[in-house]
Amino acid sequence: KRFVLKFKRVCYGPDNLRPRLVWVECGASEELIKLKKSLLNSFKTAERVPFTPHVTIARISQIDAPSARHVKIERPLAYSMLVESVELFASPHRGGSGYRVLVSSPLPLNGLRPR
Repeated sequence: KRFVLKFKRVCYGPDNLRPRLVWVECGASEELIKLKKSLLNSFKTAERVPFTPHVTIARISQIDAPSARHVKIERPLAYSMLVESVELFASPHRGGSGYRVLVSSPLPLNGLRPR
């Protein structure tokens, strides 16, 4: 079912010591955890890394990573959005850019609205 995704903060990911991404962390709601488990089950795979729900805003190149450690960007964020579909993306080849949507699956209505 559709659910509300609540954004909590903007920060570096996966951690401040090795910033590779700028991302917005999301709350791990019950609905999001169910979706994650359903996807892992569908692809018959196990979780390999700890689950950190986030939306990637930018990637940080290896050249820029050392200077990113000295620039603080962490900020609280209070924003939410209604998740209406799930997309499966193909990542670009190494050194490439852009993602390609392979499959888009709408989630059924359940009356939720973003707050």
